[in-house]
Amino acid sequence: MHTIEPNHDGFFSFDNDSSQLTFNNVSLFRNQISPFFVEGSEFKFNASKIMVDGYYGLGYDAKINYPIGIYGRTNDIPAYSGDALANYGFLRTPFRRIPRFLVHNRKELDAFLGLVQSADRSLRSLFRGQVREYYLRRDPATLSILYDDPNALEPSLLPSASRAGIQLEDIAPEWSTLVQLFIYHWVTDIKSYLPQKDATRIGEELTRLVSSYQHWVFLLSLAQHYGLPSAGLDVTDKIDVALFFALHEFSTDPNNPAHALVKRRGPTGEPSVIYYFADAEGFFIDFQKLHPFGFPLARPDAQNANFLHTGWGLASNAIAQRLFMAIYLDPAGDWGPLPSTSELFPDPASDHFGRFLGNNLDKGSLMFRKFTEKFYWAYDR
Repeated sequence: MHTIEPNHDGFFSFDNDSSQLTFNNVSLFRNQISPFFVEGSEFKFNASKIMVDGYYGLGYDAKINYPIGIYGRTNDIPAYSGDALANYGFLRTPFRRIPRFLVHNRKELDAFLGLVQSADRSLRSLFRGQVREYYLRRDPATLSILYDDPNALEPSLLPSASRAGIQLEDIAPEWSTLVQLFIYHWVTDIKSYLPQKDATRIGEELTRLVSSYQHWVFLLSLAQHYGLPSAGLDVTDKIDVALFFALHEFSTDPNNPAHALVKRRGPTGEPSVIYYFADAEGFFIDFQKLHPFGFPLARPDAQNANFLHTGWGLASNAIAQRLFMAIYLDPAGDWGPLPSTSELFPDPASDHFGRFLGNNLDKGSLMFRKFTEKFYWAYDR
């Protein structure tokens, strides 16, 4: 009989302890199975009690035999609106297939996006550009059991905290203190040249932020937008910004690890990708709305940045299940004028918070220094 082993391909074995499962962000719904499985087939999880897919937080009783294709066979899943236009196959996540579209130039991209309409006006279109696509590292044998397809493509959208092995929560007090120190110095400085009325309002607004729940949300998004590890991903509501990130490569300056060197990718190789999310208010953080009055404009503002809280614990890749579609860009195509590096990454003279952060990278505990060392400035190569 086919089987899936614990501590392999993202699966973990647990005792039937509800508190432990909840603490690790495992779904309350157990033994979820797609109706589009392979009839007459069987496999078993090789665990004592509970097996959990650590990418999606899905838990299964190990004593039960399950059918092959537990997450659904790709070709059997009913087509949804737009699936018939997919010209580049599908990505896979549990119980869903995500259509992939290849476009060859900016004109074709704009025409394609113009066709996308939503019946739900509460949804916002959000984009994430990547110069290359990454997949979860599962064995073909495991993919065959899950999807009845050894070549299934599961997009990896793991948050930076998972990739870096650092949780923002572990250094939250230090990160909060650093941001509050900046606010204190900033308010003190602007009082010297702003009218008293404006300076007082800014001080009151920032003080109110620090003492509210929004402060933690602000800390999360601020960390992510400056390249620091968090449980989220950068997205934007501006397609031009997403195109910039999809068509530019970043590398570390060998002479200065705090500098990222940016160059336009070449016209050959695999297509870049733009992930298209359609999320409702409350499922993402709009930095423009969160930005407190008086906090200086900076990198997130330049990029029209939004923050997707992607997942934590044993559901680290959960955001992949919220993908609407994936758009692939022919690297040889004409994509027209794009924002410049300096426009999207203001330099230290213009980015007051970034400058303060850059001047305090060596402060705090060892874990905090490991956290802040991910900060970078970006310059054209």
